[in-house]
Amino acid sequence: MIVIADTSPLNYLIQIQADHLLPALYQHILIPVAVMDELAHPNAPARIRNWLNELPAWLEVRNVTSLLSLDLAFLDKGEREAIQLAQELNADLLLIDERMGRQEAIRRGLTTTGVLGVLLRAGELGLIDPELAYRNLISTTTLRTSIALESHFIEKARSVWNPGGAVQPQPSLEINSPTLIVHCDWSKNQNRRWMSKAVLINGTFAAHVPELVGDLSTFIQRIQAQLGNNESALIGFDFPIGLPKSYADRIGVSSFLDFLKTLNPESDFFQVCENPKEITLDRPFYPHAPGNRSREHLTQALDIDYDHLLRTCDHAQEFRSEAAALFWTLGANQVGKAAIVGWRDVLAPALRGNQVRLWPFDGTLPDLLLPGTTAVAETYPTEYYSRIFGQLPGSKTIQANRAAVGGQILSWASRNEIRLSETLPEEILAGFNSGDDAFDAVIGLFGMLEVVIGKHPEGHHPDPATAQVEGWILGQP
Repeated sequence: MIVIADTSPLNYLIQIQADHLLPALYQHILIPVAVMDELAHPNAPARIRNWLNELPAWLEVRNVTSLLSLDLAFLDKGEREAIQLAQELNADLLLIDERMGRQEAIRRGLTTTGVLGVLLRAGELGLIDPELAYRNLISTTTLRTSIALESHFIEKARSVWNPGGAVQPQPSLEINSPTLIVHCDWSKNQNRRWMSKAVLINGTFAAHVPELVGDLSTFIQRIQAQLGNNESALIGFDFPIGLPKSYADRIGVSSFLDFLKTLNPESDFFQVCENPKEITLDRPFYPHAPGNRSREHLTQALDIDYDHLLRTCDHAQEFRSEAAALFWTLGANQVGKAAIVGWRDVLAPALRGNQVRLWPFDGTLPDLLLPGTTAVAETYPTEYYSRIFGQLPGSKTIQANRAAVGGQILSWASRNEIRLSETLPEEILAGFNSGDDAFDAVIGLFGMLEVVIGKHPEGHHPDPATAQVEGWILGQP
């Protein structure tokens, strides 16, 4: 969809901090150079000038290639170039407010809407209350309308405003719907463990800004305290939940659930080996620190080649590279130390206390998401990237790269009728000021939501017997 914007719609939306609606509704916006110049005028409001200091990835400035059309000379330069650019690109929509400019654009066969039209469309999707936004426009900007237009807009705004974000409440989900979905992006470091949650309200999920996980000893209880009677929760953890089958066969384990329940916090299994001589089948995590350490030390001590230390779901997929082996604890993408913290401090105690049920070991999601239950699943945010925003332009550790896909993320939420909390769109478009862990907390949540609302299958291991040992990643084919 090609959308061109004139100056005033951008101006007004930026001033009321509602510019996030544009990528949510249209994904990408083009403006001509003259519009950029008008936005940057020294007399423009300070909020506009500050906004221009770091242009969002969803906004692109284009040159008009055709000569000025003489019959557009009565319009200001921004309007002229916006109309001409829309004609050159055969745009699907032109955002323009000024009456004469809109009339001329319509005369030329262009489809137009203005800032009020943007607010109404956003209201239909539950992105903003259009009446409140209009009141904000009138009180804080130079926008003025007639009494008749205001009356018509308010009536229309009240009729379309849909706080749930869906045209109709979803009559039925593909699975028993949890009331609360929580995704945790995990780490061995507590200041890098972030979670994001979505709450089911009147048939529609509302997603919230990420927050730190906090105290692990009370984590499950804190989640369950948010549930009412007969309500259920689904928690996703971004660390491996399962053992490689080759290793499980060597130690005689046919059920990961039974194995995990037997592990106490002081178990040798959780002690990371400092040198190759310490590696045994009962103590497989290695190494504790870098320095003349290699994968060969691990594979030779366990007598299992590295490829067989990967679970089936760890292997490379069409849109992501191979995951790290569970027991290797060195490097940026290692998962071993994070798994130790998750298993030792959260999952094992919760399983021994019958507080949670584990997917897919205890059954499919329809089996698990019953009233009064808390289900846990393994997630992998990278697995969900391609479905939610395509591909990052570079490393996710760089904020600008995360911000570059903000528009696509908001569009995904809009298409799937996921309501976003008041400040979440701003965080998404900013590329998450808290870092890539907070980013992955939200992307993981959205990947889980795809499964729960029936837009993507939950996935399953190709071998049921092996699945009881290795587990699976939620939503992986």
